[in-house]
Amino acid sequence: MVDRSAGFVAQVLQRARMEGLENLEGMVNRPQDSGLSPATVDMVFLCETYHHCEYPRAMLASIRRALRSAGALVVADYERIPGISRLWLLNHVRAGKDGVIEEIGAAGFQLEEDRQGLLAEHYFLRFRVAAAAAH
Repeated sequence: MVDRSAGFVAQVLQRARMEGLENLEGMVNRPQDSGLSPATVDMVFLCETYHHCEYPRAMLASIRRALRSAGALVVADYERIPGISRLWLLNHVRAGKDGVIEEIGAAGFQLEEDRQGLLAEHYFLRFRVAAAAAH
């Protein structure tokens, strides 16, 4: 698991060890880079974190490099729909689902799945590296 917060990484690893999970590694990354080595992961799952990306272009390029050729990027994050979403979400989340799809598409990914209604207040999107962007 990768996160920008050293405290969060330590907390997750401690909890995993308490649960007897020994096959989890944790690392702290920078805002512009996932910290993952090229072509080393099959899937990157971002849950309620994409809206925190301060440098989405750089982060997405880093994720694309880290994915193996058949790898997937899965994003589950908050819906941001004026008039429907809670005020806290409207003030906290920087981009709605359509903007996220556009950003990720511009970074060389192709949307493969948009699971409507899977999670309350969330969208769930699965992308693959676009053929033209494959490493």
